[in-house]
Amino acid sequence: MKNQSRANSASRRRNSLGAASPLFCGAVKFLRPTSPPILGLREDHLRHSLLSIIGLVICSNLTVPATAVEAQAKRPLALADLLKAVRVSDPQLSPDQRRVLFVRTTTDLSSGKRNPDIWVVPADRSAPPSPLITSPKSDDSPRFLPHGRIAFISARHGTPQVYTADAGGRNPRAITHLSAGVQAPLVVSPDGKMVAYVSDVFPSCTSEACNARLRDSVAKDPVKVHTLTRLPFRHWNEWWE
Repeated sequence: MKNQSRANSASRRRNSLGAASPLFCGAVKFLRPTSPPILGLREDHLRHSLLSIIGLVICSNLTVPATAVEAQAKRPLALADLLKAVRVSDPQLSPDQRRVLFVRTTTDLSSGKRNPDIWVVPADRSAPPSPLITSPKSDDSPRFLPHGRIAFISARHGTPQVYTADAGGRNPRAITHLSAGVQAPLVVSPDGKMVAYVSDVFPSCTSEACNARLRDSVAKDPVKVHTLTRLPFRHWNEWWE
C-alpha cells in the first residue's frame, strides 16, 4: 500500500508538472539530492520530481514545430527596418473605378530623407503596382480631375505647388506659383474646375504680391529677430503664434 501511494503521488506530481510543461522549455540546472532531505522531501521523491522535469523537457523539445525553429533562426526586427520600411498612403479611386492612385514613400537611411512618389494599380489587381508620377523631390496628394487628368502637389521645382498631369502621369504643369508653397489637403471641386489647398500667409497681407514681398524681405534681413506678442505653439518642426 505504501508503494502504491508513493506511485500515485509521483504520478500526480508528473501530471501537474505536465500541465505546465511549456514553463520548462530551455536550460534546467539540476541539484543533487542532499541529506537530510530538502524541505521535507525524501530523496526518492526528489528523484522522481527531477525525472519528471527531464521527461517534460525532452517531450517539449521533440514537439517543437519546424516553423518555430525557422522563426528562431531569423534575426529580430531592427530600428533600421522600421525606418526604411516603404509607406503606402492616400489611396484615390478613379471615377470609373478602374484605377487606384496612392502615395508610396521610401526613406534613404544615409541622408535621412524621405521621397514620396505617386503610384497606380488596377482596381481589379490585374497588374502589379507601378510608378506613375515620380521625381527626386516629393510628389503626393493625387486627385482625379475630369477626363482622367490628375492634380497633385509636387516640390520638383522648389517650394511645393499644385501640378496637373495627363492620365498617364505625363506633361506635368504647375498651376500655382506661391512664395510660401502649397500644403495638403488638396480638394477638387465637384465639377473638377477648381482645387482648394492650404498656404501660409502674412496676416497683414491681402495679396500674393504682398506675401512674396514680406517673405523676401525677411529672408534677406541679416537680423533674425522675432517679437512674440502671444504664446506660440508647436506645429511639426515650427513654432506658430
